[in-house]
Amino acid sequence: QDYQVYKACRCASISLFGLLLTDMLSFLKTLVLVYLATLVPWGAAIREGDEVATRDTSLSAEELAESSKCHYKAPDDAGDEGYPGMDHLTKTMKVGFFAYGPKFSGKDQIAAWKYNPTTKFVEFWWSKIWCPLECSNCCTKGAKGNEAGAFARGTLNPSAGGMMSGYAINKEFKEGQKIPTKFGNLFAHCGDGDGRCIFKDSQGCTVDHIYFCSEKAYEVRYTDCAPKA
Repeated sequence: QDYQVYKACRCASISLFGLLLTDMLSFLKTLVLVYLATLVPWGAAIREGDEVATRDTSLSAEELAESSKCHYKAPDDAGDEGYPGMDHLTKTMKVGFFAYGPKFSGKDQIAAWKYNPTTKFVEFWWSKIWCPLECSNCCTKGAKGNEAGAFARGTLNPSAGGMMSGYAINKEFKEGQKIPTKFGNLFAHCGDGDGRCIFKDSQGCTVDHIYFCSEKAYEVRYTDCAPKA
């Protein structure tokens, strides 16, 4: 009987140790993510070797010179900086807006954003010609899904939580509420009759796409406003 008690206690100890070990490994994984995130520039989002860059609002003389080398190309003229027909994301596929440009050259993908009025989350993913809309198992080439990884979510999805949460999608934004992004504050507006939610900036201009040249140089284009300097 004493042996049975000892055996039960020993099994319970092993089980408890296993749980503690699992929690410790999960904590260490989070610490590694936090450390790696500090090695990545705030404006970079990396997933499977793919990089997307954004800029801040203050540019040095060197950065202004870099920005002057950024020459906008329309979606139809972007070549391998995007993919053919990507403008249909906002025209017919009810996507909020998308980004392409030199930073996407040769990567067979671009960035795309959408507002979900049901969950109140901003959705962000890597749009590809063979799987333009977000999915976990619909891509016919390469990876099965095109969902953004942790670094990309943390940097480019306003609905992503902090590093300690693994950049989980948990930040809600009501329609019309300010949504902070790396390219200014945006506001989601839905219910125009076509089922699409659009993103407007603080001046009421509807964002259609963003042309990325580098971390410090990009251009936002609108459906109802002229390009801004």
